[in-house]
Amino acid sequence: MYFCVRFMNKTEVFDRLYRQHYEELYFFARQIVDDEESCHDIVTSVYEDVWKDINRIQTFEPKAAKIYLFTTTRNRCMNHLRHMKVHQRYVEFRMHMTDYVENPEKMMIVEDLQKEMDERIDELGPPTRDIFIACYVDRKRYKEVANEMRISVSTVRKHIVKALKYFGTKHKKG
Repeated sequence: MYFCVRFMNKTEVFDRLYRQHYEELYFFARQIVDDEESCHDIVTSVYEDVWKDINRIQTFEPKAAKIYLFTTTRNRCMNHLRHMKVHQRYVEFRMHMTDYVENPEKMMIVEDLQKEMDERIDELGPPTRDIFIACYVDRKRYKEVANEMRISVSTVRKHIVKALKYFGTKHKKG
């Protein structure tokens, strides 16, 4: 049985999907990601995409809609874990640089590394640079950055992906 496109408007279809599956999706995400707030953010972002594509999704059979929601949630969780891995490498790099500061002979190396890092970040250009700094240096959540910059969470995500791809490309080349 379809979601009865003839009898339900977009909002009703969305509400039904939300009420039926939000908790399930949240607990599913918690099995993958060990952070309550991140799981809520992930599931919320899935529903943002559902709303954007509600015309197509409302034609799904209930089982297909549920599969779509769980698959999208799993993929978002995996992306989050990859993001956290990159963030952890960045933190470790910063800690490694701090170790050098304690040794006066290595101070010049630290300054060079910091300069190179600042140059690479500056090469990103606004708004990607500003979003990257807010998320990775200031450790703000995507939703917080989106609210501050008055943009969507998906726009924040796109800029972070752009920055990470850039750093990955720069790292491989140089």
